[in-house]
Amino acid sequence: MWDDVVPKRKLGLISPLSIIDASAYEFYQLAPPGVMAVMTGLGLTEFSAGDVERVFEPLDAVADAMMVRGIDAIVQSGAPLPLLIGLEAHDRVVAQLARRTGKPATSTMLAVGAAAKHLGLKRIAVANKWSDAMNDMLARFFARAGVEVSGVVSELKVPSEYTKMGLAEYLDVAYRFGHEAFVEHPEADGIYLGGGAGLMQPALELLEREFGKPVLTNQNAMLWQVLHLVDFWSPLAGRGFLLAS
Repeated sequence: MWDDVVPKRKLGLISPLSIIDASAYEFYQLAPPGVMAVMTGLGLTEFSAGDVERVFEPLDAVADAMMVRGIDAIVQSGAPLPLLIGLEAHDRVVAQLARRTGKPATSTMLAVGAAAKHLGLKRIAVANKWSDAMNDMLARFFARAGVEVSGVVSELKVPSEYTKMGLAEYLDVAYRFGHEAFVEHPEADGIYLGGGAGLMQPALELLEREFGKPVLTNQNAMLWQVLHLVDFWSPLAGRGFLLAS
């Protein structure tokens, strides 16, 4: 008797942050009816390989707890963790999640690369709050998907700085970075706006209207890919190039 109200798909999202607010709010603005996010935070406090090792230590226990909730797929959400540990370690984490849960497993970085490839992007500019070393690793992730990073707009901030931003301030920064990326790198076929601690979709939609090119974020790429993985995809009109495709 409850078939019309209980979720049809449950997506397990493992976030790097301790507190999850804006990404959950935006998820439910974008996700189609019948999709539930099962979220947990790992508590990353600094951009270092050591802190990544610390938060990934209980990964099997996290995956087991997700399975208790009946998830249909699992996602290593967020870009900083894989950018700090590298391609090979990232691949091992995704494989570990798939093996432990027996469910489709992916990550933000895999989703962003797949989305860029799906849209036919050959050159992409990136805008974020990460270090040069992290952006060098980001270029390696894109290269594996056959996409060249043609330019970077970045202003390093540690997690404790950007999680204190108000949502309007976060949107201002995202829009400014995205605008700079488009203006400074007109050769790019689109841009990737990194970061997921605040709202991103309003900045994405405004930038796409202004420049007529796709904007990828962690949220829209993840949602696009994982809904395909769980066979629940249908285009979302009015939500940007990727989600309408």
